Amino acid sequence: MISFLGTIRKRNDSVVIPLKKEVQPFVEVGKSYQITIDEIGVETRPEVKNHDMGAKM
Repeated sequence: MISFLGTIRKRNDSVVIPLKKEVQPFVEVGKSYQITIDEIGVETRPEVKNHDMGAKM
């Protein structure tokens, strides 16, 4: 289980989590992931806009 930062929102029974750049080294950008969420307790600020998608592999 990895921790993540981002905005959690519901879309058609799916939870959509835009990942911030702090967790991008742990995932492949552009792929879909199924993430199990035990508890949704906080709302974070939607700061995901345009990150450097190519660096730091």
